[in-house]
Order: sequence, then C-alpha cells, then structure tokens
Amino acid sequence: MNISLIVNFEKEKSKLTALNLIKSFEHKKDTMFYCQNSAKGMLKSDNIIFDSYPIPKSDICIVIGGDGTIIHTAKIAAKYSVPVLGINTGRIGYLASLDSDEAINVSKLLDGNYNIDERLMLNVSINNKETYTAFNDAVISKGSLSRMIDINLKIDEHSINYRADGLIIATPTGSTAYSLSAGGPVIDPRVKDILLTPICPYAFFNKALIIPQDSTLTVTPINTENKEAFLTVDGEVAVKINDGDALTITKSDMKVQLINFNSTPIYERLERKNF
Repeated sequence: MNISLIVNFEKEKSKLTALNLIKSFEHKKDTMFYCQNSAKGMLKSDNIIFDSYPIPKSDICIVIGGDGTIIHTAKIAAKYSVPVLGINTGRIGYLASLDSDEAINVSKLLDGNYNIDERLMLNVSINNKETYTAFNDAVISKGSLSRMIDINLKIDEHSINYRADGLIIATPTGSTAYSLSAGGPVIDPRVKDILLTPICPYAFFNKALIIPQDSTLTVTPINTENKEAFLTVDGEVAVKINDGDALTITKSDMKVQLINFNSTPIYERLERKNF
C-alpha cells in the first residue's frame, strides 16, 4: 500500500505523531510513505519517499494536523479520488477520525477495516470564469468598514434580497464552522443539501435556509461602488467582488472521501468536541 503523509509541522504534536506512525509500519515492507519535500530533515525512514506532489501516487492519504490542514489536503485528494484519514494535532479536529494518541489504530487500514464517508463539495465561479472549490463554505461578506451590503440571491428561478454583513453558503460539513457561529443549524453530513446562513441580517426574515444540493445559486452584491465586498472560500481564498459581479454556486462532481473507523453519529461527535 502507498500512503501519502501530509504533516503540519507547525502543530506541536505533529512531528512526534508522524514519527510514531511511520515506526509502527516499519515491519510492513509492502507499505511505502510518500511525504512532501518540506518534511526532509524532519522525518527519516527507509519507508519514505519524498516527493513534491505525493498525493496522486498514493492509495490513501493520512493528514496530521488540524481541520485547516485536513480541508486543504482533502480538496487536493478529491481530484484523484484518494480517501483521507485525519489525525488531529490541532485544537478541535472535528474532521479528524483520530486524535494523536490514537494513531496506533492506523494499522487497521491494512486490513481494510474502515469506512468511507463521502462529503459534498461546491463549485464557486465568478462571472463563469474563475472557479474555486469549497469543502466547508463560500462566504460573501462586507469589507473592513462597518457597512452592510445588499445581496441578491437567486435559487434556481426564485429571488431573495438580503441586507446583511454577508451570506454563508455552506456544505453539511461546513455547517459546524462559520455558519454555526452565525446561528445556523448543524446538518448531518449524510444529508446532501446546501445551507444558506445570513450574517447579522437587517431584516425580519433572518433564518437560515436548507436547499437541495442540485440547486443553482446566483449571488450578486448590489450597489457596491462605495462599499467593499469579498468572496472567501474555506478561509483560504479571498477575492474582491466588484459591482455587477455574479457568483454561481453549484454542487461539485468531486467528493471528499473521509476515512473513519467507526460510525459515531455527528451528535456524539459534537458533544465530544465540546461545541
């Protein structure tokens, strides 16, 4: 088995967790780890091959870090249909299947003793040109000045207008991220729908909406000449939106495949992570 190992060495426990993980596989001569070049000097083993782009060469990808590292890596892995196992060395680690002290359970991978949880992603395009992929959410928000923005939202052929600090378009995975902080509901990842959560709306109707995953969303900020509006995707990409720009959001053909070793429901995970 070829395993790509992506490690966020900025997390305190990551290096030790990675070393212990690799050591536990040393007797498995048919298992090879592909690690990013930046791990040279940090990780050493006869079972390691360093590569600038390790994920396409692997059967499974193991990520050691926090949710941010898992999200970034999972989107790359989805391009190659490579399942991802997250080991948490961050704070919450909601997307991780294991905590750092549970890494010994990774040996179950060789026995095929695990489940695959498919997660919805979204495509976000600006004027049908630049396209981004969202695993958690796409957020249209105001700039640094404390001015609300006007947003027109079309759900297929139905139109809604918001005046708010912004609008969050989230996947079920992203329902436990920014949307939750903005008052949105938690969606079980098995429910493949899209969540719309306004941020501090100035209107009587201020509730989140859950819509079918096959919907086409068109989001247009209105009258932004004297205001700033930005698109942020998974907290990684920030793009200034100009007056008249139209954002189109649809479900992606790609899906993230998360590995887990049990069928713990989302409700129990939320309680355990102390949300």
